Amino acid sequence: MPKQKQAKAIKNIRSHSHRDHVLVLMLCAIVLAILSTVLYFHETKTKKVDSTPAVTVIKKQDDQVPKTKKKVRFEIRQKILRDYTIPPVINGLAPVLSSIPTKRPVVFLGIDDGANKQPFELEMVKANNIKASLYLANRFISNDYDYFKDYITAGSLIEDHSMTHTLLAGKSYGFQKQEICDTAELFLSKYGRRPIFFRPPGGSYDVTTQRAAADCGMKAVVLWIAKANGGSMQYQIGNKLRPGDIVLMHFRPEFKADMQAFLNAQNAAGLHTELLEDWL
Repeated sequence: MPKQKQAKAIKNIRSHSHRDHVLVLMLCAIVLAILSTVLYFHETKTKKVDSTPAVTVIKKQDDQVPKTKKKVRFEIRQKILRDYTIPPVINGLAPVLSSIPTKRPVVFLGIDDGANKQPFELEMVKANNIKASLYLANRFISNDYDYFKDYITAGSLIEDHSMTHTLLAGKSYGFQKQEICDTAELFLSKYGRRPIFFRPPGGSYDVTTQRAAADCGMKAVVLWIAKANGGSMQYQIGNKLRPGDIVLMHFRPEFKADMQAFLNAQNAAGLHTELLEDWL
C-alpha cells in the first residue's frame, strides 16, 4: 500500500476510534444521570416516610410503662375538651369548690368517712366505671387502712377528711392545721400519695380552714352541691344533676341504695363521672 494511502487509513481509524470513545463517554454520562435521578427520588421518598413525627408517649411520674397510642390520643382529647381549670391558692387561702362551671357532661363524686366497709361497695364502683375522690377520716379507717387500696387500683383517689372528724369552723389555726396536715402525712405513708383536696367534716369551715388547708399543701377545700343520701338524691339547686356538680356520698350501710340513686340521676342527666383531680 502506498505510504499516502496507509497514512490516510491510519488517520481514519484514529478518527473512528475517537468518535467511539466520545460516544462511550456520553452513554456513561447518560447512565449516571439516570441513576442519580432514580437515587434522588428514592432518598426523597425515604426521608418523607422517616420524617413523619412519632406519637409522643405520655408517662406518669409513678408509672414508667408507655401507654398505647389510643390512650395517649384520648388523654390529649380530654385535656382539650376541659373548659375550666380549678383556680390556684390566692393570698394564702385555698379556693372553696362545690361545683365546676363547665358545659361538659361531667359530674364529680366524693365518698366520705370510710366507716362502713363492705366488699360489694367496691364491686359496684368497678362495675359502673366510677372513679371517685375518697375523703377519708383517720378516725373511721384506722382499723383497716388496706381496705381502700383496691379502690386506688380501680382508679379512685384518696383525699383528706381530717384525723378526728371534728367540725372545724371556729377552731384555732393550730388545731385545724394539725387535723389536715397530720392526715395528709399519714395517708402519704399508707397509700404512697399525698392528698391534694380537703373536705371539712360536715362542710364546716371558715377562712382559717382555707389558710390551714393551703399551708398543708391542699389545692382546694371541696364541698358539694348535691348528695346521695338515704337512697335518694338531694339538691341545693334545682331537682336534677347539672354539668360540673360535685356530689357527696358516704360509706354507710345504705351505700348500695345511695349509689344506685346517684347512677340513676347521672344517667337521667346524660352525664358521666370524672375525677375532680384531673381538672387541676
